[in-house]
Amino acid sequence: MKKKELLPALALMTLSTSSLAASLPKVEMAFWQNDAYGAYSINHDDFCVDNTFGLIKYALPELKKRGLKAAFGVIASDCKDEHWDVLKQAINDGHEIYNHAWTHVTPNDDNWSNDEQIKHPHQVISQKLNYQPTFYAFTMDQGSDDAVNYLQNMPGYVGTRAINYVNNTGVNFDEDKNDFAVRYDLYTVTGQWSIYEKKKEGKDILNMHADMAARSGGWAYRTAHGVEDTSWNSIPLAIYLDHLDHIQAKVQDNELWVAPVSEVIKYRATRRECAMTQTAIDQHSVKLSFDDSPACKKVASDVTFIVYGKVSQIVQNQKALAPTANTEKQAMFNANPLDGEITVKF
Repeated sequence: MKKKELLPALALMTLSTSSLAASLPKVEMAFWQNDAYGAYSINHDDFCVDNTFGLIKYALPELKKRGLKAAFGVIASDCKDEHWDVLKQAINDGHEIYNHAWTHVTPNDDNWSNDEQIKHPHQVISQKLNYQPTFYAFTMDQGSDDAVNYLQNMPGYVGTRAINYVNNTGVNFDEDKNDFAVRYDLYTVTGQWSIYEKKKEGKDILNMHADMAARSGGWAYRTAHGVEDTSWNSIPLAIYLDHLDHIQAKVQDNELWVAPVSEVIKYRATRRECAMTQTAIDQHSVKLSFDDSPACKKVASDVTFIVYGKVSQIVQNQKALAPTANTEKQAMFNANPLDGEITVKF
């Protein structure tokens, strides 16, 4: 075939493929896991410190009763054998353990050392728990650009809380792309320093922060310490239990996805870094392919895919994937983009 004859044929083929793709159901990554409207993370600092005994006595059992997952920040030098045993079980129950320094000092202290306060506790936690922390929280939320830069170059770490709390309170939205400056709200009994302090009016700031995520579609990160113990601004047990019941109801109504901090960071980074391309294979199936850039490979995790139509089969790397929902109008399934291309049949 001559070149002049080939061009119209190629144009017709392109038009046909484009029309075919347009006629098939669209597939996209859900904004949050299971297409929940917002995301929420509970984070308890100072685990292993003697005065946070309520985390073992109350927080872990009550979270488990409700099937909720949280994250616990370890001051590693304070951990005894009994603490490591509890932390091993917490990991088995789906909770996250994050690095909260070797001792309770900050980069503003004269005796601070990045190696001692970031690298060393990471090594100890890894050895004791056979577990790699991926999140760091500076004690008293005081840090430095040098310490953050050191942390960003630590293999496996995906984020930290913002080091300037006053300017970084609130809910995280998609435009907040710096995962090493995560916005959060700090719990205190009086609401001091919270963005909800002046709006409290007898309400619980724990629930208010979670509700903000459920209303806005963003991600709310809650920082707290102990529960019904002698730690700094410990959460009264009645308030904590009410909060867990509150967010459990939000989960059941799919208003919130409640997950440990690194899971949320990886989820939203997967949406951001692992760009998806949908290509029609034939009249009844599409192929989903993904960007495999270094940024994607660093953060990729399971995400929820929404298919705007009923599916008959989902296959990734020769493995069938089961949909989590499948109606005439919409199906959903979970998959990791790093596991390869996905074929969806209708």
